Amino acid sequence: MPDITRLAAGLDEYVTALGRHRTLVDEGFREVERTWAALSDVYAGAAAEEFSNHWRGTEQMFHSYIEEMALLKGFLEAKAAGLSALDSTGHPVL
Repeated sequence: MPDITRLAAGLDEYVTALGRHRTLVDEGFREVERTWAALSDVYAGAAAEEFSNHWRGTEQMFHSYIEEMALLKGFLEAKAAGLSALDSTGHPVL
């Protein structure tokens, strides 16, 4: 029989770590976006255009990644709450 208390605690720790990771990625990426915005104002030519095209794809992937982390965090929080509720009932998991 699994130890629900340990499972719930482990999942809670993972959710917390995921939240910290998301915050760090989001903050770091915002800084890169600000830097790119400043550079793009003065960067010109064919190389600038090519980089800009690649940047837009990268930017889109990062935004998707950050959004998906938020969805995953919400999903895991719901599962952790379910485990905690189950643990409080004292019923064994089969």
